[in-house]
Formats: sequence, structure tokens, C-alpha cells
Amino acid sequence: PLADIADCEISGNETTAANVNSSCGGGIYLGNGGAELTNVSVTGNRAVQGGGVFGSGPVSLDGCEVTGNTGSEYGGGLRVGLLSHVTVENSVITGNTARIGGGVYVFGGKGADPKNTSFTMESGALYGNISTYGNGTHSTDVYSETATLTLPAIEEGLTKDGEEITGWFWDGGGNYAWSKDYVKGYEAVIDAVNKQCLVAAYDPTPKYTVTYGDGVEGETIFEDQVYVVKSGSATPAFAGE
Repeated sequence: PLADIADCEISGNETTAANVNSSCGGGIYLGNGGAELTNVSVTGNRAVQGGGVFGSGPVSLDGCEVTGNTGSEYGGGLRVGLLSHVTVENSVITGNTARIGGGVYVFGGKGADPKNTSFTMESGALYGNISTYGNGTHSTDVYSETATLTLPAIEEGLTKDGEEITGWFWDGGGNYAWSKDYVKGYEAVIDAVNKQCLVAAYDPTPKYTVTYGDGVEGETIFEDQVYVVKSGSATPAFAGE
């Protein structure tokens, strides 16, 4: 049967095993029985894998906060284990840190059927996590391999580096199949070769400002016309005489 964990805070815990396969689930470790988490805050926990939560079996999070956790290797906020199906609703996963998969690390096993392991985020916010691999731009928010990955449209009003977050973006190197385009939502079956490294971010296309002014001091001939234009786009024409 599924464990039922509700209306509580789980914080400041740490697994101490040195072995990467033993130090799992700093805040919560869920075996094959799975669990339903409702209105649970998981914060400030540490492990090698799954600093906040290590999930195996069917796991659901509803109205939860997974913040400020650390996985020294995989999955700062959440590590999705083999044969696990994790669903997230109305929850926030942010401010977590790992070497790979700062927010979420999903791995279905080498050579496994990617449909056997899944991470589905139906609503909520997954952003602002940290990867320490390389120069810090590698699966910042999500790493997925040999699994089915479903992410929602980005909520309005979320920001990163002072810019509004607009979509999911490729965030890795080497043999990664993600195109370097933004999308509002993302769903795919990830096979063993085509790993995914994703970040919730803003359009990095350089922008420039075009200003049309009358150049007259002390008198307004016409109001300034100001346009912010993406690099490579046509310069807007002056609207007026």
C-alpha cells in the first residue's frame, strides 16, 4: 500500500553512507511501495542521490515545497528511481543543488524501456535550481534518461537573473538530443542515447533598443518612440512624419 505523508515539514536531515547507491533520500526515501505526499515541505536535506526525496514505485506530490536540498551527485530536489512513476501537482521545486539534475534527476536504467519510468509535472513551478557540473550549465533543473518526461507550461511571473522565464531550454553538452529552442511545455519518451538536460529560462537572444527622438531641446515635436528588438530582427520603422 502507498504511504500517506501529509501536512508536515521534513528538514535538516542527511544520509551519511559514503556509497553513491546507499546514500539516497536525505529527506524522504520511498521504496517500491511508493507514497502520496500532500502539503509537505521538504527543505534543507542532504544525500548523494535525492537530497530532498528519493522516489521508487508510484509517488505523488500535491501542494508540496521541495526547496534548498542538496544531492552531491544526482537530484538535488528529487531523484526518480527505476520503475518509478512520479506525478507532481501544485508544487514548487526550487533552490536545490546537485552535480547533475539540480532540481530533478530521472533515470530508468541502462537499456530499460523508457515507458517503465516517468516524471510528470502537471502544474506548479520547477525552476531556479543549481547544477555544479562543469561550468554550472548542465541539467540545471531537469536531467532525464531512459524515461518518459512531461513538463508543464511555464507559469507567468517567474524570473531568473531579472528576466521573465519563458520556457524550457536545452542545458547540457555532448550527445543530447534537445533542440536549442524554447517551448511552453515538453513531452517525450527519452531513450538511452537521447538524454535530456533542461532548464526553465528566458530567451537568450541578444536584444537592442531603438529610439526615435525629435532631438529638440525645450520643445516636444513628437514623443520618443522606443522599441526593444531581438538581434537578427528587422529594425522597426519610424511611425510618424
